This record gives sequence, C-alpha cells and structure tokens, in this order.
Amino acid sequence: MGPIISVGGVSALTGPLARRVGQGAAVVAGFVMASRGTMMLLSAAMLPEWSVVFMVLQQLLGDAGTMVFTILSVSLQQPLLPEDQLARAHGFNQVVNGL
Repeated sequence: MGPIISVGGVSALTGPLARRVGQGAAVVAGFVMASRGTMMLLSAAMLPEWSVVFMVLQQLLGDAGTMVFTILSVSLQQPLLPEDQLARAHGFNQVVNGL
C-alpha cells in the first residue's frame, strides 16, 4: 500500500502545468484530473483484479489534479478579491471542498 500512496507524491511534479497551458486551462485540467482520479476508486472496487492499477492511477490523477486546482484557484482569487474578503472566500472553499 505504501508504494501506491507514494505515487501521489511523485504527481506533485505537475506544478509547471500552468506555465505551459495557461492558468485558466490548468484550473480546468486540474479539476478534470481530480474528478477522473476519484472515478478510479470506483473502478478499483468494481474490478478487484485491476485494483492496484486503478489505485495507482487514482494517486497520479487525483493528487496532481487536486494540487493544481487548489493552488491555482487560490492564486486566481488573490488578485480579484478585496483583501478583507480573502479569508472569507478561502474558508468557504475549504468547507465546500471538504479540506
């Protein structure tokens, strides 16, 4: 189980995605990757013989997508919102995302 979870740490190397495709496209790509990662858990439960493969894919897609989406969405909020509303917006995002 440890090697499967460690794949999520390797997926943190997707950070420069925003520089390559632009911030807006990277936010959307991060959200799609995170969603696809969650779907891999369903596939792992339905096909036990392939569960290791699906769990590795979940770590790659889910962790990378969540990291890219979270960092870039907060970076997008910072220049757009007034300073006194940033904490409120960040708190709302944490409640909605369950982080």
